[in-house]
Amino acid sequence: MKKITKIAALALAAVMSIGLSSCSKGNSDEIPTLKWYMFGETPQDLASVMEAANEILVPKIGAKLNMVYIDDAAYSERMKMNMASGDDYDLCFIGYNNPYVNAVTNGGLYPISEYLEDCPALTESLPDFILECGKYQGETYAVANYQIAATVPAIYIYKDLADEYGLKADEVKELRDLEPFYDWLKEKHPEVYPFRTGGGGGIGDTETEDVSISNGVVWDHETGKVEFAFDRDNTQAEALLMREWYEKGYIRQDISLVTDQTSDEKAGKYASWRAIWKPGAEAEYEAVRGRPVICIKLGTGKIQAKSLRDTMIGVGANTKHPELAVKFIEQMNTNKDLYNLIAFGIEGKHYDLNEEGKVVYRENSGYEPGNTWRFGNQFNALLLEGQEDGIWEETIAFNESSETDALFGFTFSNEKVKTEVSQISQVIQKHPSLKTGAEPVEAYWDSMIQEIKNAGVDKVIAEAQAQVDEFLATK
Repeated sequence: MKKITKIAALALAAVMSIGLSSCSKGNSDEIPTLKWYMFGETPQDLASVMEAANEILVPKIGAKLNMVYIDDAAYSERMKMNMASGDDYDLCFIGYNNPYVNAVTNGGLYPISEYLEDCPALTESLPDFILECGKYQGETYAVANYQIAATVPAIYIYKDLADEYGLKADEVKELRDLEPFYDWLKEKHPEVYPFRTGGGGGIGDTETEDVSISNGVVWDHETGKVEFAFDRDNTQAEALLMREWYEKGYIRQDISLVTDQTSDEKAGKYASWRAIWKPGAEAEYEAVRGRPVICIKLGTGKIQAKSLRDTMIGVGANTKHPELAVKFIEQMNTNKDLYNLIAFGIEGKHYDLNEEGKVVYRENSGYEPGNTWRFGNQFNALLLEGQEDGIWEETIAFNESSETDALFGFTFSNEKVKTEVSQISQVIQKHPSLKTGAEPVEAYWDSMIQEIKNAGVDKVIAEAQAQVDEFLATK
């Protein structure tokens, strides 16, 4: 009898324990925390912003957020390591420094299609082409940040320098038209570097409907053929131009030793740089860098899946909370209060709103992450001081009026040529002078091409051609 009573008591204790556990789910120490890897410099006052964000998130999705920043220069390699090691992060920035297809094929992302079905507010807030570019072989692994979708190559220049020289933007049709301005900068303003290498805008400044397939491989719109990129005139022309500009002193002479240009960018040491144009971009740069800029467009807009995949939020392959991670992405795309908190910080502490309701950063506030396009749907963002009213509506209209590229919706699967693709990327990474001009082109060009061919580029081209032909046959 005593034995039965003891068993009954233990059972009752277990039931009570379960009940107490159930009642305590609201306790802060039992609420799951989502880890979100982001590139960039860690804001000094990140903790207070996370605390404010969690006051929004806990009632909304039952989870907290912990943003973990990784320095720009280290982000690519760190994320490769995190994915390879089985790190159980929940979310990460996917994009130009952590490529989408590579992350998927390397097993670094979690398939989220089934969870998107339970987030109608997210899918209804985004146009179909944004959702489409997050798919790989029919499954979704990431959600693109909705912003300017049509890629327009451009160059930005500090306005005070352009005005002092008398630069007329409408007279600049290609990059070489800036050379007299750069010669003048060398003489009159030796404290700045005329041109920052790298950045957006693509290779060269010639408009084309050709589509980049993989490193070293491109699809020619006119012929319908997949080709070796380094056999094309515009690829070598870009490398030759960078070398010529390096020799003329337009590019800093120690560029081969520089691993991160961020601090020099913030200090205004680059007079000009390439990036993608979008409505209101000038005001964004002015707000972050403290000086007005002018923008010179070098083409017209076309929506490319590749450029949309340059800024995405992905869910980590080993996350313990995939459903919550997707619900968080939904919040970053639909909850303006949360988006603006992550993008700008706390009003009255990190920024103020002027009479027009636009953001004015507080000096040395401890939170000014910049690059708000990293965080989600940018059309949720408050306007910065200097941005024109209606800028988001203008950008959306520009997106809607732009054509998609001829291969939009196509995703190259490198499963059959994964080794070759990796080897080709390693060869190209060995030659940073392609973008910096720090080495004579003739010193590496022929040997680099031979290395790429030895790495198996012909096999990649053949596989890509077969996939492109199959895709076009279904359109």
